[in-house]
Amino acid sequence: MVDGFESHEDMINSVCDGFVNWVNDVVPDNIELLCNQDGYEILTSAFGRDFRKQNLEQANIEQIRSIAIELGQFLERDVTTKEVCSFINSALKQSFGDFNELQCTT
Repeated sequence: MVDGFESHEDMINSVCDGFVNWVNDVVPDNIELLCNQDGYEILTSAFGRDFRKQNLEQANIEQIRSIAIELGQFLERDVTTKEVCSFINSALKQSFGDFNELQCTT
């Protein structure tokens, strides 16, 4: 078991799905929807391939900014750190239900 999932792969798939679902739902004029692979590339770029729930809950400002920059390239628009925190929290909520909300201070 990994963070309540049968495997690490199942956990990663769920988190990436939750991340891109929220991005696709809330970004205005998002012409091309992101897929799970896009979410995987963005999140593993910031957290590494073996990230876990606690890595997301404890993301530091450098990781959040990194995600904002990379996500901005996918979306072809600026992405704020506050938006990234919202996307991560939505992924945590969808995947785990019970989680420690990531607080975005900038």
